[in-house]
Amino acid sequence: IASQERLAREQAENIASQERLAKEQGTLEVYHLERKRYKEIKANRRGHYAIPEMGIELGILYDNQKPPTPWLRWWDNKGNLLLTGNELAEQA
Repeated sequence: IASQERLAREQAENIASQERLAKEQGTLEVYHLERKRYKEIKANRRGHYAIPEMGIELGILYDNQKPPTPWLRWWDNKGNLLLTGNELAEQA
């Protein structure tokens, strides 16, 4: 119920997109504001959710731990993983 109230509040505030990650299940739901109502976005063939206004995609990446942990990550619109600040610093 709290997430439904949050969606209603964000609709009223005209927030363009809304994401929900259920970390325990490793699932992601992405919604886009269309005509003052949120519409669920379907995953593309890579399993990512396109955010065309930003030219990026949102998805889940699993780490190498046992058991694997799902992390919410960004990719460009060609499917290339966008590195975090820490990952960029490690490469320098």
